[in-house]
Amino acid sequence: MARLLYGTGMRLMECVRLRIKDVDFARGTITVRSGKGNKDRVTVLPESVRDVLHAHIERLRELHAQDREENLRGVELPDAFAVKSPNAGGSWAWQWVFPARNISRDPRSGIVRRHHVLEDGLQRAVKRAVRLADLNKPASCHTLRHSFATHLLEAGTDIRTVQDLLGHNYATLVESWSMSRPKPATAAPRRGSSMRSSCRSTSPAARNGGTRARKRMETIQELAGSLSGEMRHRLWFTSAEETSNGLSSPLWQRQHGRRSSLFPERIRQRKTDPAVGPCRPQE
Repeated sequence: MARLLYGTGMRLMECVRLRIKDVDFARGTITVRSGKGNKDRVTVLPESVRDVLHAHIERLRELHAQDREENLRGVELPDAFAVKSPNAGGSWAWQWVFPARNISRDPRSGIVRRHHVLEDGLQRAVKRAVRLADLNKPASCHTLRHSFATHLLEAGTDIRTVQDLLGHNYATLVESWSMSRPKPATAAPRRGSSMRSSCRSTSPAARNGGTRARKRMETIQELAGSLSGEMRHRLWFTSAEETSNGLSSPLWQRQHGRRSSLFPERIRQRKTDPAVGPCRPQE
C-alpha cells in the first residue's frame, strides 16, 4: 500500500477505499472516487506495482467466494447507489482492493459485513519504517504523496499534469508544498521595476482583487482632478484609508451599515454637467 501511495499520489483514505472496478490494468490507470471535495479523478498505475497488485487482486477472488458461501452481506456502497442497487455490494467489481481480515458489524446500519482495512495499520507501518531507516526528518503516509509530486516535477513533468493527478484546483497549491527542487535561472529585474510582482499570487481571486484595487485608485486619481482642493483632500484621504484597510468592501459596508464615500455616478455627472453641483460624501 505504501508503494501504491508513492506511485499514484493518492491520499491515505483514497487508497484504503479503493475498489476492484477502479483499477484498470489495460490502460494503466486508477480512478479515485469521492476524493477531497467529493471529486473523482484519474491517476496513473505505476509499472513497478502492476504485477504485484494484479496478483493480490486475484488472491482476493477466493476470499470473495468464501464470503458468498457464508451469505454475508455485500460491501458498503455509496449513499445514492445503495438505494438504487442494494444488491450490487455482493458483486466482484465493488469489492475492496484492501479488505479487512475479519468481518465486523457496521456501527451505523448494524449489518455484519467485510469492511476495508483500517488506515491506522498503514500509518503504524510507515512510522515503524521511518524509525528503522533512521531518518532525520519527520515522514508520514502523506509524505509519499508529496514525494510523488516533487519527483515528477524534478523529472520535467508539466505542473498542470501533476495538478490533475493530485486533484488540486490550482497549480500554486502544488508549488506551495512540493519539496525543494532546482529553480530555473531567471533574468535580473529591470531598473525601476517593482519586486512585488514576483511575489504576486497567481490564483484568480488574488488577481481579481489586485486588479479591482488598482482600478479603484486610478479612478480616484482621474476624478480628483476635477474637484476643489478641500474636497480633493477629503476624497483622496478617505478613499485611500478605506482601500488600505479594506473598509470599502461590500462585506464591511453591509456589516457596519456604511456605504462608500465615493459616488462615481455623481462625480461623472459633475464632470459632464456643472449644474449638478458639488459632490458631497454621505455622513
